[in-house]
Amino acid sequence: NNFSEINGQVDSQSWTTVAAIQILTDSVNVIQSYAADNTQPAPSVSDYADFGVTGIDANNLAEINAQVDSQSLTTVAGIQTVVDSLAIIQSYAADNTQTTPTVTNYADIGVTGVDANSLSEVN
Repeated sequence: NNFSEINGQVDSQSWTTVAAIQILTDSVNVIQSYAADNTQPAPSVSDYADFGVTGIDANNLAEINAQVDSQSLTTVAGIQTVVDSLAIIQSYAADNTQTTPTVTNYADIGVTGVDANSLSEVN
């Protein structure tokens, strides 16, 4: 289940030591276990960083973990998409001169019912 993701990260992050690959593997297993069963230990900021996901910190970790669980996200690309969309929405909420969230951004973070007709009201 984790072979493809581990190989992808070993390649993209140029991991060359057994210790580094073990850290990566442990983090992938924590994330995938939590996505399958949220009674397992929750991933930490360092688990996501080891896995190659950027933009997760103490401020958004709980929200990301909730999405990993509810959407059963187990890939770097899937998790990174959620992190990026959440960052756009949070940034816009704090300062509406920032990038305006799209319908896709809301869908990425698991919000349903936002469409072209309601987007401006939601924003």
